[in-house]
Amino acid sequence: MLVAVFIFGNLPLRGADRCADARDDIRRARAVAEAGQDTQARSLLRSALFACPANPQNLNLLAEAYDALGELAQAGTYRERAMRLAGISAKPTVSFTSPQTSIERGQTTTLSWDCSYATAVEINPELGRVPAKGTKTVAPSSTATYQLTARGPGGAATAALEIIVTLPRLTVDNIVDLLRNEVPKPRIAKLVAERGISFDLTLEVEEKLRSAGADDAVIDAVRSGRH
Repeated sequence: MLVAVFIFGNLPLRGADRCADARDDIRRARAVAEAGQDTQARSLLRSALFACPANPQNLNLLAEAYDALGELAQAGTYRERAMRLAGISAKPTVSFTSPQTSIERGQTTTLSWDCSYATAVEINPELGRVPAKGTKTVAPSSTATYQLTARGPGGAATAALEIIVTLPRLTVDNIVDLLRNEVPKPRIAKLVAERGISFDLTLEVEEKLRSAGADDAVIDAVRSGRH
């Protein structure tokens, strides 16, 4: 009888150990998935699912691992199961930011987002369905407003982020090319005012511009051009 008590008394501890090992396997699976080793990641996940019954902590970790594998629908399923098991029905909360909301055409910026209580997240235009948390480098060719929508058992939440795209400032060579291509000088002066310049008007630069055909109106526009 004492032996039986000892054996059954230790079963919960061994179960807890198995679940802890399962969590370690899931974390390793996520790491190797992020390193591009999908086959090894899936093997670790199968081992983890076999070792421990589902619980909210493991299910959330599984969701993160499947996010790393790019299997976003499966990640959403695990995230929803975790929320239901934990009795969570809160509306999703979202954070959607970028370090630069104004860039020149040809430059890039990074979108960063973090959504809680969400089982499906989309960012449009161009990105589509994305993990619940992540970053993405974008290079819009014109001003764009990115719309994030997060959905979960508790409803939906949205956030918008506008990235303003401006034309690059004119260089000396840009203006010289315009002059040599006989673009009307009033048009050149207007472009300088609109786009600004990336240089200082030194005597050497002024001489170069005048040699290319710049008149006083173009030089005055360059002199007052924004940097």
